[in-house]
Amino acid sequence: MEEEEGEEGASCETPRVLVFTPRVCAALHRRLEKGVDHLTNAIAVCGQPQQLLQVLQQTLPPPVFQMLLTKLPSISQRIVSAQSSSWAEKAEGNLRDKAQGKAHTC
Repeated sequence: MEEEEGEEGASCETPRVLVFTPRVCAALHRRLEKGVDHLTNAIAVCGQPQQLLQVLQQTLPPPVFQMLLTKLPSISQRIVSAQSSSWAEKAEGNLRDKAQGKAHTC
């Protein structure tokens, strides 16, 4: 049997192309968005968000990292709102307790 000329270990097979139906593409996109949402939540609550962003920029594909950057402001705002609501609820509870003569702890 003769060896083919060319690079050693080169394959003559045709590269395979994956074709997804629109339904599968939509499902994959939803899963990708959920994953990006989790990453943006992690960044929003992280003690060192700049370092985490640097790691993600080096490891994520550019389109995914860009998606993450676009979602960051809305996720951060939601977390700030939730923290503000939580603070307001605690303050309201403390005021109610004081009015009823109950002691409160911080």
